[in-house]
Amino acid sequence: MVTLPFAALRQVRIEPSPPAAKRRAVMALRYEPVTTVQLEFDRRWWEFTEDDWRRELEALAPGLYDRYGQARPRRAGPAGGTNRLASFPSGPVPGSAGGVVLASHARAGGAVRWDAMKPDDRYARALRGLQEVYGSRIEAFYTGRGATGSWTTGEAVLAPGQLTAHHLAAIAPAGTLHFAGEHTSLKRSSIEGAIESGVRAALAVDGQHRLAPTREPVCGGAPR
Repeated sequence: MVTLPFAALRQVRIEPSPPAAKRRAVMALRYEPVTTVQLEFDRRWWEFTEDDWRRELEALAPGLYDRYGQARPRRAGPAGGTNRLASFPSGPVPGSAGGVVLASHARAGGAVRWDAMKPDDRYARALRGLQEVYGSRIEAFYTGRGATGSWTTGEAVLAPGQLTAHHLAAIAPAGTLHFAGEHTSLKRSSIEGAIESGVRAALAVDGQHRLAPTREPVCGGAPR
C-alpha cells in the first residue's frame, strides 16, 4: 500500500512502470503551501450563551461584562478575512474548561503572507481575525499561548477539470500496488479523507488477495 504524497512519489522509481494514466495523475496533482495558527483559550467561549458570557466575565472582574458590552463584531479591514478558515473543537478536553481553536488555516498566497510573520505576530493577527467575527471580548479568555506550523507542500489541490481527468486513475491499483492518502480521497486535506482512503485501499488489497488464484504449497512433492 503506497501512501506517499504524489509530490514525493514523483521521485520514486517504480518497476514495472505504472500505466500512463497513473503516471499522468501523479505528475499533474498540484500541492500548495499551508500555514496554520492555533490559539489556546481557558474557557470554551464558542459554546457560551449570553448568560454564560455575563457569568464568566463578571467572575474575572466585576463590571467587565458591561465594559465589553454585547458582542459587536468589528468590520474587517480592506484585506478582510485574513484568517480564511477557523474551526473549533467538537468536544471538551477532560479536566479542562478550555480548548484550542484552529484560528487560521491558510494556503497558497495566504500561507505565504502568514509565513512572513514571526510566531508571536501570527498569534496576535489570528486573535484579531477571530475578534472581527466574534467580538473583542474573546480576548478575556485567551491564555497568550499558541502554536503554528508551515508546510511548503501541505495540501493536494485539484485544478479545474482534474477531478474527472485524473481521480479514477489516481486511486486505481497498479499491479500489486494500492494507493491511499488524503490526496486520493474526495475529502482532501482532512483526517477523514485519509482514513476513508485507507479503508478503501485495505478492502481492495483484501479483495485482490481473496480472488487471486492459489496453489497448494508442496513439501517433498506432497501437498501440505
